[in-house]
Amino acid sequence: MSSYTPWISLQIQHGYYADNLASPLQIAPTSACVQWMAQYGLLFRAGKAGGQLYYADADLLLSFDTLQPLDFQVTCTAPEFLNLSDFDAMTLGDLTLGSSIFYFDNRQNNKPQLSPSLNDSVLKVRPPQFAIQLQAGQAVTYSIRDSLVQASVWSGVADANHVLYIDLREQPDGRYQLYAGDHLQENFYLCRIPASQCWGVIAIYPGGSEQLPYLQQGCPAIVNADLLNLAYVLTLQARTCFWRYRIFSQSQDTHHYDDYQVTGKQKNGSGQIAFSMTKPDGDGAPWIFESALPIAMAQRPGDWEFFLSRKHASSRHKIRLPYAQGKLLILPDASVPARKYADIYVYL
Repeated sequence: MSSYTPWISLQIQHGYYADNLASPLQIAPTSACVQWMAQYGLLFRAGKAGGQLYYADADLLLSFDTLQPLDFQVTCTAPEFLNLSDFDAMTLGDLTLGSSIFYFDNRQNNKPQLSPSLNDSVLKVRPPQFAIQLQAGQAVTYSIRDSLVQASVWSGVADANHVLYIDLREQPDGRYQLYAGDHLQENFYLCRIPASQCWGVIAIYPGGSEQLPYLQQGCPAIVNADLLNLAYVLTLQARTCFWRYRIFSQSQDTHHYDDYQVTGKQKNGSGQIAFSMTKPDGDGAPWIFESALPIAMAQRPGDWEFFLSRKHASSRHKIRLPYAQGKLLILPDASVPARKYADIYVYL
């Protein structure tokens, strides 16, 4: 590595994890990015929830003159990742996780930060050739435009059966927009691999002579004759939800925990979270203690502790309760769809 100089670094942070790094997410350059890297003498080394780009020849890199970004494929190794993240499946709309990806880039920021949020980043995936069934009477010219400069890369009209056949085999993978006349119809990501094999994409527009006019100041890493050593960060938030402790008792006393309470307390502060109690509705049913406020999920408890104790009893007689984990199923309440819960089962 002595002949290479560090240039751009990528990192995905996540509030759930104790070290603030989204360790289930792995980054690697796409095949198109690998070609650009070879052309401009770049090397990528993957790291935990990110990676580092290096260059060998500063003058060669300063000649970067393409409109295409450096795309990095993101794969996810944890099935529960979206469960523990601040993500609302309703944002998918008519899409599914198998037909879409999460897309992030650096275009909208005046600093080396990646966006948008997880809920706003879902993009439909399209193969190089696809067809769209249109309604009768839509006699208009359709076009596919590059998302950076809005240049048309394809145009056409529907056939007699109102089917629009689109062929983008000559175009590189990336983000595009479908227009009907001057009206935006769809944002999508052109991809030659199935969406099921790609969790997401991070697109870095590094700058250079072609891209610079379309990027905000502070965003690019190639500015005129300068190579900036920038660290691009994507920050994802942990899910917050209402916690429900379901306390099962081995005692035959059906009122065993009627006089108990669950409380959340800060280790190094005076903050508290109250829980309301619902008594069992039958034999073998649990006592349910529900938090009054939504609580952020976390890999480790951190600053909060949760206890089951008898009301008005000595603080020494209390039971430490487990923390909600990301593998727990988050379910909306049937009566309040926006209200989500983490159910924690405790057997005493």
